[in-house]
Amino acid sequence: MEFNSDAAQDQFAANMLKFKENGYCVDIGSAHSVKSNNTFVFQELGWTSVSVEIDSKYNNTYETRTQGTHYNESALTLNYVEAFEENGFPEVIDYLSLDVDTASLSVLKILPFDKYKFRVITIEHDAYLHGDKYRAEQRKVLEEKGYKLACSMQFVIWIQVVKS
Repeated sequence: MEFNSDAAQDQFAANMLKFKENGYCVDIGSAHSVKSNNTFVFQELGWTSVSVEIDSKYNNTYETRTQGTHYNESALTLNYVEAFEENGFPEVIDYLSLDVDTASLSVLKILPFDKYKFRVITIEHDAYLHGDKYRAEQRKVLEEKGYKLACSMQFVIWIQVVKS
């Protein structure tokens, strides 16, 4: 497998999920569909994906993806329940990649955690730019939802033990 993310989020998630086949992932702030992308590698494993990118310059890069649906709209206004239902997502989604810079906290607050759980979450927290301004609140939100911090580096990794 060829991993494409900048900080090895895809490799970490693949290992955490034991290279599971036919999984489900959500990529919020997906940018280019292949280069520097945290979920492209999972299409090799037959995963279904939902990608959200607010910058229209990346729109036509999604033609290279064979799995999943791309939404080119604000991550703050997308109806995630509808998107997940339209794509046949189960209530337990394998991987959430979140990288929308300072908006990541706002996205966390609107994701439907009451209906959906994520096995592995990676968030690029940008603490090197903003200190703990966003990171501390992101951690608080996820801890309140029952997630455990597994690792903190350039990006943060959260896991939740859920039964299949």
